Amino acid sequence: VKETVAHGGSIMFVGTKKQAQEAIAEQATRVGMPYVNQRWLGGMLTNFSTVYKRLQRLKELELIDFEDVAASGLTKKELLVLSREKAKL
Repeated sequence: VKETVAHGGSIMFVGTKKQAQEAIAEQATRVGMPYVNQRWLGGMLTNFSTVYKRLQRLKELELIDFEDVAASGLTKKELLVLSREKAKL
């Protein structure tokens, strides 16, 4: 671990049990490393490219105003389908 950090690498802190969540968050933010202290999503490391694409899609969908049909340039049905996709993600 020391060598990895010394060479500029990152260490991911993972602790999803209730008693570990707060400590993981505190220590990871203290040293500036990423952490997961909530539910671990399956495939987050082994299938990262797919997870990353889904996160990008979610960001795109969050930019859409689902209330304003006229300004969006989409039909009500298209907005409904997109809002369902956003809820699923």
